[in-house]
Amino acid sequence: IPTPGAANRRAPLGNPSDIVLNEWLSSPRVHLGGDFIELYNPGIHPVALAGLALSDRPSSEPRKQLIPALSYVGPAGHTTFYGEHSGSPDGLEFGLSSFQGWVGLLGPDGTVIDQVAYQSQGADSSRGRIPDGSPTFGDLPVPTPDRSNTTPAAELAESLHLLDSLRITEIHYNPTGGSDAEY
Repeated sequence: IPTPGAANRRAPLGNPSDIVLNEWLSSPRVHLGGDFIELYNPGIHPVALAGLALSDRPSSEPRKQLIPALSYVGPAGHTTFYGEHSGSPDGLEFGLSSFQGWVGLLGPDGTVIDQVAYQSQGADSSRGRIPDGSPTFGDLPVPTPDRSNTTPAAELAESLHLLDSLRITEIHYNPTGGSDAEY
């Protein structure tokens, strides 16, 4: 809660058991750098995620990836964790199978908060709850990490067009000035 010119006030926190696995991508090809798992907070208060765990094997390895301290998801908000091959410095230590698998969100004691089984997805197509946080799942032809799964198609088309238009136009490898001049 912003308090400009006054002492900070602690915001009330929501319950981590309200967090749901909202969207996941297991077959990235072109548009995104890697697979991802998105969490959604349907509540009206931020939720501290520290101590919770994500796993692609919730039964046999429930604490596979601990969510670090000072990790939060805002009210009616999303937070996305990218897979091991995404290039994200704070990415997951595991990736999702492109064939089929499980995704689990677990409490500090290993209790399942939410888990989903998934089947093979089309390239660059994710699966998630429609609308956000609901019990209904659907395919998302354009993934929406950190955005609502009901983002209007026109907004998504604009983002997709930008991604399709990006091109590498120059590579300068092993320049004569040394690696500091490399780009």
